[in-house]
Amino acid sequence: MPNKFEVTDPRGYQITCPDWAWEHIIGDRPWMDTEDWVQDIQRTVEKPTMGIYQDADFDARIVYYAFRLKGKERYVKVVVEITGEKVGQIITAYQVKTPKAGEKLIWLTSKT
Repeated sequence: MPNKFEVTDPRGYQITCPDWAWEHIIGDRPWMDTEDWVQDIQRTVEKPTMGIYQDADFDARIVYYAFRLKGKERYVKVVVEITGEKVGQIITAYQVKTPKAGEKLIWLTSKT
């Protein structure tokens, strides 16, 4: 199955964004199908400035958060399902105002 892109998170996990997930992310918002949005999602997985969290509802999913670098004061949230040993695929990505209640921090980047 083709992928929109593949990145490596700071823990060494190989994360892909399957084409079907990209279509889900864009949905009925074609104006979001831009290189800037691709880069925001990639950057969030590669350098999650707010950390990596355990999903509140699904044990096999982790969540990456980063500050949005452009535009409104929001966070980029990327949800990834772990599919193997240090392997995962993006399920969805979107902007949020705050992290979701019940998510537990599992990795925090150093500020240096």
